Amino acid sequence: MTPTPRTLRTLAATGLLAAAVGLAACASTGSTELMSSADQQQLEAAADGAPVVAVAMVADWCGPCKALEPKFNEAMTTLPYNSVRVIHADYTDRRNPEARATLRDAGLESLEKSNGGTTGVIYLLDADTGEVLGDIRGGGASASEIRQRLTDAIAAAR
Repeated sequence: MTPTPRTLRTLAATGLLAAAVGLAACASTGSTELMSSADQQQLEAAADGAPVVAVAMVADWCGPCKALEPKFNEAMTTLPYNSVRVIHADYTDRRNPEARATLRDAGLESLEKSNGGTTGVIYLLDADTGEVLGDIRGGGASASEIRQRLTDAIAAAR
C-alpha cells in the first residue's frame, strides 16, 4: 500500500505511525494495547479515503440501535461526500464470528476487545491514527446532535 501524503505528514509530525497512538476505547478499559502499524494500514484501507471511520456496533434485537439508526442515517445525508466511512459490526447472533471478522479486517481488533460486544454505540475514529474521536450512544441524540458530533470528528481528523 502506498502511503498517502496525509499519512506521510502524520509520520513526519509524530515520528511514528499509529503505534504511538492508543485507541481511547482501550485506555478507558485500562488496556495499554496500541494499534499496530499493520492494523493502522488496514484501517486506512477500510476508510477508503474518508478522514473518519464510524464503527457501528449493532444488532437486530437492540432497541437503542433501532432508535439510533434512522437519526444517524439522516445526519449522514447532510455530510460532504466521502467524509465518513461506516463499518457495521453486526452482533445480532453473538455466536457468529462475522462481527469480529469485520472489525479484524479493518484493523480494529483492539476496539472489538475493549468494547466486548456492546451494541447501540458508534465509535468515530480518525482514519489516519485510529484514535477514537468520540462516540454516539443509544437513541437519545437527535439527528442534528449526531450531525454535530460527526462534523466535529471530521474537523478533528483533518
